[in-house]
Amino acid sequence: ASENFFEDNPRFEYLRFFVSDIRPSLRRKEEDFWALNAYQPAFDFIDSALRDGRCVLVHCLAGAHRAGSLGCAYLMYRADLSLDESIKKAKMLRPIINPFGGLLETLHYLDADLKRRRNDRAETRGDGSNDGYDKNKDGEGKEEPNCGT
Repeated sequence: ASENFFEDNPRFEYLRFFVSDIRPSLRRKEEDFWALNAYQPAFDFIDSALRDGRCVLVHCLAGAHRAGSLGCAYLMYRADLSLDESIKKAKMLRPIINPFGGLLETLHYLDADLKRRRNDRAETRGDGSNDGYDKNKDGEGKEEPNCGT
């Protein structure tokens, strides 16, 4: 892992999120939405920062596997993309992103959790649609932060 050089600087807020620790082998069989629940602290952290107009940097040593996997997970969660769509979109922005092994397996579980959640919400609403998430609910009318990209 890489060092967090600005942890003592109050302008920066860190979340240590060990994406490699989310392993399907640790899943309890009876646990519903285990992958979504495991990723939720990172999703909440990112959502909060973006809602406040702040920037977010997701990093690991190379930015290809762990950080890339979390980036794909967030695209699946927030932009309502499938796993394949999220990887394609992420690679357009950072070509070295390459979720593999247990990271990719976990993303498959997250994809299934998100699809099931959408279906559960559609059934609850009774409108027949399977879109249980309002893609614009948090950012509608808000300008995206300028994060130096």
